[in-house]
Parts: sequence; structure tokens; C-alpha cells
Amino acid sequence: MSFFERFFLNIPLPFSVWVYELSKLFLFKDIRTPGFDQAVQIVKSKGVKGDYLEFGVYKGNSLIKFYKLFQKYGLEDIRIFAFDAFKGLPVSEGGVFNKGEFHYPKDLFLRRMKKAGVDFKKILIVEGFFNTSLTEDVKKKHALSKAAVIHVDCDLYESTVDVLRFCENLVQEGTVLILDDYLSFQTVDIPENYGEEKAFKEWSLYPRFEELYEIGVSKAFVCKTLK
Repeated sequence: MSFFERFFLNIPLPFSVWVYELSKLFLFKDIRTPGFDQAVQIVKSKGVKGDYLEFGVYKGNSLIKFYKLFQKYGLEDIRIFAFDAFKGLPVSEGGVFNKGEFHYPKDLFLRRMKKAGVDFKKILIVEGFFNTSLTEDVKKKHALSKAAVIHVDCDLYESTVDVLRFCENLVQEGTVLILDDYLSFQTVDIPENYGEEKAFKEWSLYPRFEELYEIGVSKAFVCKTLK
């Protein structure tokens, strides 16, 4: 854990919220922010009803950003689902991602959310590796029927396959799909044979999506039709 993170986690509320916002504005800018903003604007302008699902939350930076964007655009009714095992990646792939990488304990994740000003009543956590945690019972338990935004940040091919299979009957016209590490395998031979890109192109709903933006290694798509 970095010095700044230890410092941040020990700042009392509400000062920690201000420190978090200032650090993201001046010290730790996220190049994905304009894309995230665009995704939420599309959901609002098209009147897309549904939930926000994030698969692989790590320290929660993107989840916090979407939480605040939903507030900014008056979409506070959107529920936020956080799917993660909080144990790091389950396997390695392509010499790019290693087993156990991105391990961040659940208690620190929750503490970080609180310090950043996130209302826990808006967050539903589904814990576990995706090959066992993503079940139809989860959908029934939480009355999860439609997704407005699906944010896939699980890096690996197998994990992404599990996520997309789970989301297949949640997608609707206007659903925004963000694949956070779509281009992360560009340094290996035949990068399209790895990770999120491979899983997405094999998905039955792949032809229904149109590219929305590309920022860094991330790509986003919007579902144009289910027909």
C-alpha cells in the first residue's frame, strides 16, 4: 500500500471526500473519465432503465466515478453491483496478467468506498470468482433483470466468458458495455486470441454492439439492437 493510500484511509470524513476529489483532479487523473461520462450521458439521453454492473472492482476507482456520475446526471435510482472475489486474478494469461494480481482485500475496499463518500445502501456486493458466483439465483435474489451499463474489468478470457454469459439476458437496446482491458494483449503474438477481446468476439451478442469509444486499452460499445 502506498503512502498516499495509507494517508487517505486515515483521513476523517468529510475531509476524506474532498481529498479524494482533489487527488483525482490534480494528482491521479483517470484518462477513462470522459468515456465514463459519455456512457452515462447515453443512458440518460436514451432513457435506458437498468443497473450498473462492474466485474472486477479492485480498489473501486471506476465504481466511485460511476457512482458520482449517476448523481451528477440525476440517475441516483440506478443500483450499483460490485462483483469481485477480492483475491486477485484466479489464473495467469499470456504473460500479461499473473495469478493473484490485483488482490485488494474486501475490508479495505469498503473502507475506501466510505472515505470517498459512497453510500453503501447503493452498492450490492456479489463476492466470489465468476465461475461460481455468477448464477441465476443471484439475479433472482436481487431482482436483477436489466443492465444499463456493464463494466468488465476482469482482464482474463475465461473470466470474461463467464461474465458475458451471465449478462446475456440482461442486455437491452442502449446497454453500454465497457471492456476495460480490451487491448491489453497488444504486446503478444495474435492479441485477438487473448483476454476480453477474444471473449467478446466469440459472444453470441457481439454483432449487436457498435463501438462507442477507445481510450487507452479500454473500449466501449453500445447495444444497437437485439433483433
